[in-house]
Amino acid sequence: MKSSALTGLLVLALLAPILLVASGGDPRTIWGEFERLVSGDLVAYASNATMPVPFGGDDTGTVLTFSPKRLKCQDAAVKNFSHLVDCILKCHMKKAAALSNEKPFDEEACESMDPVKSCRAKYDKEAAKIFAMICPACLVGNQGAIADDITTKLDNDNQNFFCYP
Repeated sequence: MKSSALTGLLVLALLAPILLVASGGDPRTIWGEFERLVSGDLVAYASNATMPVPFGGDDTGTVLTFSPKRLKCQDAAVKNFSHLVDCILKCHMKKAAALSNEKPFDEEACESMDPVKSCRAKYDKEAAKIFAMICPACLVGNQGAIADDITTKLDNDNQNFFCYP
């Protein structure tokens, strides 16, 4: 036990100029990391490296640590996506209300056909602004397909909300 503690102390002394970051992304003091090393709980990355960290569990996706501009872009894209979903669901509710009141409502124009006011037009306009930021190519290239996929999924799942009997 003493030799592993001494080895850990020497390793940390050599790495003292580098801030060690625990696998959860929580900045720790060198002493705190030393205590975790002795107890066997230390998993650390050097702060001057960009490390891909998977979400884990049942979630797909990877985040690059120490890349706040990239994360800002990704967060903005997620927010834009959530607005698209919300907008499409509102179109479905408006269509249901129109059917219930025996009035016409162009649900497809609401979702995607109107080049200015539709959910898709608003999504595409905001996506163009987002991609002016520092964004990963994998995100930029997938936005159209992501929007198409969710539109189809929500249209197909509409029967689960507006069902009979």
